[in-house]
Amino acid sequence: MIGGSPLPRAAHFHLRTLELFRLAGIEDEVKTQSEREFLPEGAIVMMDCLSGRKLADIIASLNEGVEAVSPCRRLFVSQPGLEPILRVRRRAGWGDGARRL
Repeated sequence: MIGGSPLPRAAHFHLRTLELFRLAGIEDEVKTQSEREFLPEGAIVMMDCLSGRKLADIIASLNEGVEAVSPCRRLFVSQPGLEPILRVRRRAGWGDGARRL
């Protein structure tokens, strides 16, 4: 691995992060990578044990109600999946007229 972390990191990104990805012009690439790695909608559920049965939905969808506060949707993408996208865009100069984040 060149320039990335070999250690696992959190894969959930908050709405503001996704809004910044949109501003930087990489939202679609990040969404595509997310779809390769995770189910489209995350949820928080209660299980009887890690490998057991689901007891209840605590939050059925992490994107429930999001459209009222943001044009983006929450998603999951791993750091090893995200870093190459950021690295390529940084080397490319982020495109014409893009703000520096």
